[in-house]
Amino acid sequence: MSKKHKLTNITLSPQKYIRENARKLPVYECLINSNWKESKMCTVFIAREHKQGNITVGLYLVDLLCAGIKDTHYQQNITKSKYNDLISGNNLNDAFSKIDYTLAHNIIYAGHDFAVDLNIPQHKDFNKVTQFILDEDNDDIELIDIECGENGIPVIFIGEENFNEAQKLITHLENEVGPENFIVYDMFDDDDDDNFDYEHDDSFKKPIEWLNSLSFENYIYKQPLLERHEDIKLAKEHDIQLSKAEQSNDSFSDINMQEVTDCINRLYYNHFDTQNIATIKKNISNFIDFEEITDLPDDKTLGFTLHENDPLRDTFDEALNCLNNEDIKGIEKIIKKNPDNPFLKALQVEIYIINQKGKKAQKLLDKYIKETPDYLMFQVNHDFLNIRKPNIKRYYNLETINNGGSLKSIMNRNKVSVLEFNIIIKLLLTQLFENEDLLTIDSLIYELQTNYADRYWISNPTLILCQMGKMHFVKENYLKNERDIT
Repeated sequence: MSKKHKLTNITLSPQKYIRENARKLPVYECLINSNWKESKMCTVFIAREHKQGNITVGLYLVDLLCAGIKDTHYQQNITKSKYNDLISGNNLNDAFSKIDYTLAHNIIYAGHDFAVDLNIPQHKDFNKVTQFILDEDNDDIELIDIECGENGIPVIFIGEENFNEAQKLITHLENEVGPENFIVYDMFDDDDDDNFDYEHDDSFKKPIEWLNSLSFENYIYKQPLLERHEDIKLAKEHDIQLSKAEQSNDSFSDINMQEVTDCINRLYYNHFDTQNIATIKKNISNFIDFEEITDLPDDKTLGFTLHENDPLRDTFDEALNCLNNEDIKGIEKIIKKNPDNPFLKALQVEIYIINQKGKKAQKLLDKYIKETPDYLMFQVNHDFLNIRKPNIKRYYNLETINNGGSLKSIMNRNKVSVLEFNIIIKLLLTQLFENEDLLTIDSLIYELQTNYADRYWISNPTLILCQMGKMHFVKENYLKNERDIT
């Protein structure tokens, strides 16, 4: 007796439908914000029409200056009424213009490819879903030249609204292309302007420069008595200006911060014996010197061989994306699938630390160190989390620097990866700030800026803390003595 099977309709999820069928639908229209050429920030809609008249649409927020596809959304099989509401909801600040599909496609992929070449991760939903609303990016699409960056150089605008995001991009580009190969424009002191014209408004083009100091030799006096006397008077004037601005909550835009910094540096460095400063510089240079800092960890650190066809290659890329995005849930999913890999566990700990979840990070470390006691990233982060605790066995102590020691001797390794190097430097800076060892901090910052700019980026808060330390030193050692200011 044969069995009768009842046929049922299988409904695809919106994501699966888009991946499998969206490209088969005809393009209904393509829209973009009218000022995209000036702002180089593009909001692009790609709408495709179903046979019954409904719409499947992809929305792409594309930064042509640097970051590529920053955000993307999709709606599948919605009515035209809902589609029009969607457009209206995104039309609060920008007027939209219709463009042909080829131009829209080129704009999206120009931003995407520019960012990918800089190893900037693109929004996860683009790879998973919304790229399939676009035609396949191949030779069938006419190529249109879309300018990215400023003459091909990545550009970052930093202000109050995007400070954290911009800092991450700056850190990333410092490591990827070096500090001389991208542009940062400071927007902190400018009034908001919804009609900002990127190409013609030079008031927004203020590279952050005054935080970067020269080598101490450039600040040493040739005529100490005369030059010190003039600098003390100048420092007093600056101190009054800064105090007034702080008390009245005014910005420092009217104060020449480069002049302030140079004056402070001259007074600071000339307080010490130049031979002592030179010795500290030499010791810190020797301490962090490796024969090679590699882009990727070695096989021993990773726990697997990073071949292109290795199944763990995708896992490695996903884990680094989790680190870049500070994604706790994402890394935990990866750990569940790979419970024995110490490198992935080290990334998990690092992500918890970045998210300021020190107790959870410490709990994980206690467990992981028992499993793999000699693993470098576990040991270094253990020291970082226990920086203020006495009687803790340290991976290294600061006396090692003064005694001419080196990390490669301690580690018995001639090379480390960028990731390991960054974790080590993070610990070293924290230790030095905790000990208020300003001369060594200053020497380390100069060494990193000069010789490791493509491997470690010194954040602006770190530079500001160091400069504030020098300012405090100058106040305590010069400005309190009124007899010096006559």
